[in-house]
Amino acid sequence: MKMKDMFKKIETYNEIAEIMLTQKAKIMFGEKWCYETFNSYNEFKKYVRNEYIKEVADMILNSEDWEIDDEVEIVWSDGTSKFFSEIVSN
Repeated sequence: MKMKDMFKKIETYNEIAEIMLTQKAKIMFGEKWCYETFNSYNEFKKYVRNEYIKEVADMILNSEDWEIDDEVEIVWSDGTSKFFSEIVSN
């Protein structure tokens, strides 16, 4: 799935979590020891566009290989990078 779809699932979960007065979820994204957490796709998209060159950012945002709590390998012109996505609670 695309990262945008994963954020939609988290948004739906968070709506229910709010009603049930329980912890909400975020998505943690990163490489090895460097990571950030995000509440929304727009936050995530802005971060990716600012942190990575256009070629890599486009591949991250458009990849359909994202899964919850999994890793995606991005092969770009200068090499290969592995990124992970995990669900974490607030």
